[in-house]
Amino acid sequence: VSDIVLSSAPLDEKLATFKTVIDDVIVNGAFEIMANTITLLLHKVGESNPITRPAISYIVDSLANVTDDQELEKLCAHTLSLMRNKIMYYGDDCLTLSVLQSEVHQAKEEYSQAAKILAEVDLDHISEVAARANLLLRITELYLADDDSVAASRYVLRAHRLIGQCANNTALLVRHKVSS
Repeated sequence: VSDIVLSSAPLDEKLATFKTVIDDVIVNGAFEIMANTITLLLHKVGESNPITRPAISYIVDSLANVTDDQELEKLCAHTLSLMRNKIMYYGDDCLTLSVLQSEVHQAKEEYSQAAKILAEVDLDHISEVAARANLLLRITELYLADDDSVAASRYVLRAHRLIGQCANNTALLVRHKVSS
């Protein structure tokens, strides 16, 4: 991977090669290589290299294809820990990783843990009001699934402040009404 990143080939060629390597890594379950690649891109190569952002975004999108929940959770946690100080640069990727990690906990019926992971997402980096309200309602629903009405009420109240701006989104309005 470092050879790809450091090569003098044009960016589109490097990305095409990189994507092929990442696809092979996922198919072969070489998750340690994936973790090392993420570390290489985020710590050694850095944001100043033009390949870093598209490569990280491709990796994050590719993680949805990982079928081993334990490995998926570890990769998401590893990547999020490296991105936390770079939220302005990787906000969308952090959201995707948090959703994936939360889904792993939901599959294990660990609803409060899934909610806590989503609650760590910085809402200021989500531009659409409906998307912010959706996330808050999802957190509410997860806490309610775990019978934690106190935590759920905090998030439904925060969603309530946004829901008035989502009058066109019937599904969101219904979810809010049911959660209230």
